Amino acid sequence: MSTENASSPFFENSNNNSSSDVFAQEFDVTRMLVIVRKNLVWMVTIFTFSILGAFFFIRYTKPVFESRSQIKLDLKSEASAIGLSKGESSMEEFSGASKLIGEVEFIKSQLVIKSVVAKSNLQIGYFVLGDILFEERFQTSPVQLEYSVIDPSMFNQRINISIQSASGYSYSYLWGEELIEGNASFGNTVTTDGIVFKINKSPNWINEIVGNDMFCVVYSQQFTEGYISQSLTVDIDNVDAKILSIGFKDFNKYKAAYIVDLVDSVYLEQTIELKTSKQEKTLDFLKSSLGRTEQNLLNAENDLEKFLEKNKTGEVKSIYDRVYTKIEELEKEKTEVLKEHYLYKDLEESIEKGHDLDAFFPVLGGVKDPQLISALKE
Repeated sequence: MSTENASSPFFENSNNNSSSDVFAQEFDVTRMLVIVRKNLVWMVTIFTFSILGAFFFIRYTKPVFESRSQIKLDLKSEASAIGLSKGESSMEEFSGASKLIGEVEFIKSQLVIKSVVAKSNLQIGYFVLGDILFEERFQTSPVQLEYSVIDPSMFNQRINISIQSASGYSYSYLWGEELIEGNASFGNTVTTDGIVFKINKSPNWINEIVGNDMFCVVYSQQFTEGYISQSLTVDIDNVDAKILSIGFKDFNKYKAAYIVDLVDSVYLEQTIELKTSKQEKTLDFLKSSLGRTEQNLLNAENDLEKFLEKNKTGEVKSIYDRVYTKIEELEKEKTEVLKEHYLYKDLEESIEKGHDLDAFFPVLGGVKDPQLISALKE
């Protein structure tokens, strides 16, 4: 045993050394250097382009931010409120994904999008120019644009602003193919071709902004609606728990969060408004139903009074009771006759087929013919 243990490492080292020798024989360093020297230009070119591609991608690509929120829905059927509880159980089958899909489409509908645009302050965008890229100053712009008259062709066009000092600035924009430019002071109205505007300092003004260039864009309603529709996502997170997820992507994280919160609030308002409208319609339906029922009762009462006057009697209820009692008695007699009929029919079939008649003795009490009973017993 000891001999085998001592000899095992020897064999392992021998194998390792032999494999190393084989690798050294197969790998020729001189040949590799020759290959690298011949393809050095291509290797350097590929490496350089890879580094430059990564640099330009990081340098010129803006990060995209996404803000998300979750909404838990409380979807209940209102069929029982108007007396349709029989169909309520069948409607519950559609309270899962089908109703959630309907809510998803409602959030992405133009009804909600238009309300979001109307309640938002997305009509004007402000951007500060950097060395390479530009940055949107959402709700943090140092200046604010106010316009009273604007030509439709000016929508979605850049209005360049160069802040010259703490009291003045220069502006420029394209009017068709013509460059319109000039100087103005903050707070003064400027009347030019295509737009009448003035630029004021905002609460976010800082003196360090002097000397910087920026631009603003007045967006059309159609553009803003399309921008929100394209970047808005609504997904179903959990069907059983009825949870929806609302997301929005933008280069500005504050803008993305603002729009998501706005969509949430608008959806809540629209939902409450729709539910209120449904409740009002339900109440109107119930009121009209009660009105019709009341009118029917009044008509029935009038018909009853006319009937009493015509027949000169006030004992309608007693007549009804007697008739009802007579009907019950006739029904009982009918039942007894049917039983006796079926008994005679079974007896007839048994006699024709020659069956034993002992089985009929227990039910002979239902036969009212004494001669037949005595004949069967004999």
